[in-house]
Amino acid sequence: MYKVMLVDDEYMILEGLKQIIPWKELGFEVVKTAKRAQEALDYLKEETIDLLITDVTMPKMSGIDLVKKVREISPEMPILILSGYQEFEYVKQGMELGVKGYLVKPVDKKELEEKVKQIKKELLQKERFLSHKEMYYETMVQKWLNDEINEDEFLTFLAELNLTIASSYSVIIVNQADNSIDLEDYALQNNQPFVIQYDILSSNQTVIIFQGVRSELNQFVKGIESQLQGATFKIILGESVSDWENVYESFEKARKLLLFQEFYGAKEASQMIVNLTQTDEEEAKLHFLSFNKALMIGDMPTIKEELQHIYQQMTEFRYTPENVRHVTFLLFTDIYRQYPSLDKEIYDKTLNKIHLSESMQELKQWLNHILDIICDNPDVSKRYSELVKSAVTIISKDYSKDLSLKTVAEELHVNSVYLGQLFKKETERSFSQYLNQVRIKKAQYALLNTDKPINEVGYDIGYNNPTYFFKMFRKLNGLTPKEFREKYIQNYHSFDDEE
Repeated sequence: MYKVMLVDDEYMILEGLKQIIPWKELGFEVVKTAKRAQEALDYLKEETIDLLITDVTMPKMSGIDLVKKVREISPEMPILILSGYQEFEYVKQGMELGVKGYLVKPVDKKELEEKVKQIKKELLQKERFLSHKEMYYETMVQKWLNDEINEDEFLTFLAELNLTIASSYSVIIVNQADNSIDLEDYALQNNQPFVIQYDILSSNQTVIIFQGVRSELNQFVKGIESQLQGATFKIILGESVSDWENVYESFEKARKLLLFQEFYGAKEASQMIVNLTQTDEEEAKLHFLSFNKALMIGDMPTIKEELQHIYQQMTEFRYTPENVRHVTFLLFTDIYRQYPSLDKEIYDKTLNKIHLSESMQELKQWLNHILDIICDNPDVSKRYSELVKSAVTIISKDYSKDLSLKTVAEELHVNSVYLGQLFKKETERSFSQYLNQVRIKKAQYALLNTDKPINEVGYDIGYNNPTYFFKMFRKLNGLTPKEFREKYIQNYHSFDDEE
């Protein structure tokens, strides 16, 4: 039911307007009548309405002056103005202020009803537009977080929000236990438009993609703490990334940290503000992305070198034992996701090892032991269900074709939404992420084992657009195809050709 306020200095006119048309049948409710413009303004400072109908000639403040002030409060509110006589100047001023219509007293019932019906139609259209816009916004942010958005979609999305690409992004996850304080207004007030809120079982979760440098992020998180003062909450910070395309990595790190915290629990809310970079200096950042790219390339010496580098950084920056455990957990989950040959037993054993470890050296040695297991057992023993195994087999066989989740689901005679959810749950990657990684692995092999031109390699593995192939290769490897070939051709070792 839409809300209407009627303003006129004549009591009988107000009563007549309340009765002249069937407001409720038309979807409206008269929630306020005012005999003075100031009374109407005072009401609008506390309440909201959907339609204002006001007389033009009133003492102290005219209807036109009222409309001007209302426009400061609500620029788009539908307004109808009334007058006891027709005067062009009133009509002109009203139109300039964006009123929806001008009615001459005595008000014609049919004319008023038609105007109200038209306004209702416009209000419904606006609601549908806003609903569609909100759904579109949430869909785009979710696709961004899950690495399912392409460059054109992302740039169009930014343009619609009148934004440009930022120099740094960090994902923040806030879980509230017994309350649901809305953090969206706080984020928007601090020029952070990328916010999604969920109701998850008994908790409320907010995901924010923060745009800004480290010092700004720290200040923003302090503001969240202030907003949630007295509440039970967890704040998890993902890794800061400089490329919008790597935001999904920050999201994955934050999700895994949250999983780790929920698995072992926490004593106090303040201890739940987990930050992977413990100082404000840029050099203090741990090189997770470099480690991930080394895993993607499959160069075991480089993987171990990056692993050693991260533990060395943690020593230099004096990470607490708890944060060392956090980081070890994140490193292990990256390895576990990349190498499906590792089974559930290894996963459980690692969690226990992290929980009971007494030194950083012990944790580092355990991860190196896992990497040795991978080297000693190159054959992949999938830990996936039969359905996901079948999907992976199709990808491995037909990666060069125009594959999609829908075509694979049809081949397997299952619902595509169900397959997509199961695939993401078991592989920890979306279908498109997995397909791209398989294709890039094939590209790595071709670059090191053939003399084919780079563009031809891209076409052979399923990329019809050379620019997209170059971009995807660099995104996953940290090197262009040319740089990769030059770096590894001399010291080529056998890459695992199967996912």
